[in-house]
Amino acid sequence: MISIIEESRQAKKHGFFGFFLKKAAIIPVLAVLTLAGVFYFFYPEQPAADNTAAAKVWTVSRGDIQIAIKSEGKVVAKDGVDLSFSANDYPLEVDQVFIKEGQAVKKGNRIASVKTSTLELNLRNAYASYQSVLESYNSQVAGATEAESAAAEDSVRQAELSLEQSRISLEKTKASAQASVEQAEKTLADAWADYNDNQDLQSSQEVSEKYQDLLFQIKAIEISLSDILDASDAIIGADN
Repeated sequence: MISIIEESRQAKKHGFFGFFLKKAAIIPVLAVLTLAGVFYFFYPEQPAADNTAAAKVWTVSRGDIQIAIKSEGKVVAKDGVDLSFSANDYPLEVDQVFIKEGQAVKKGNRIASVKTSTLELNLRNAYASYQSVLESYNSQVAGATEAESAAAEDSVRQAELSLEQSRISLEKTKASAQASVEQAEKTLADAWADYNDNQDLQSSQEVSEKYQDLLFQIKAIEISLSDILDASDAIIGADN
């Protein structure tokens, strides 16, 4: 082993840097130890994080299960009667509606009416033409020749034919309205039969409501039919 004195002598021989060159292997080790001490002093060991997840707790209780269904739709009546009127395949236009949609009605309430002005005008014109021709015939028949009398009689027959056609057209309208009444009455009878066959509270209530609705519809038809009859009687001056 070389003593310190010997090393000092050798260092003097090689100069000041010779000593450090011989100790080059020791310097890196000392540097690492110094850095480790500094790191330990300024950055102490942190406690390890607790990675354990907290348990979730639910309290079980007894209750009712609710199921909700959300949907869009349109509510319509299960049973219904389509009411329509026509004359010579010409539909009559609704004149007035006396109730609002969804409004509650009672027995005897007037629901709606139809326009018969076109039919009434045709009948009135035919009747006026007939009266005019008849007056002309009566004024000419006394001093008329045979040919003139025949022509006048022909004019009267044509006027009578036109009046009869107008009367037939109006009668068809009455018949159509009457057929609608009969169909509604048949549906009403079926509803009444269903009412008697379903005597439980809920079913009876539903059938009873349908029965009342049909009664109101039939009443409205009868009112419209009555209006047509009254209008025709006022024109031709006849009883029903």
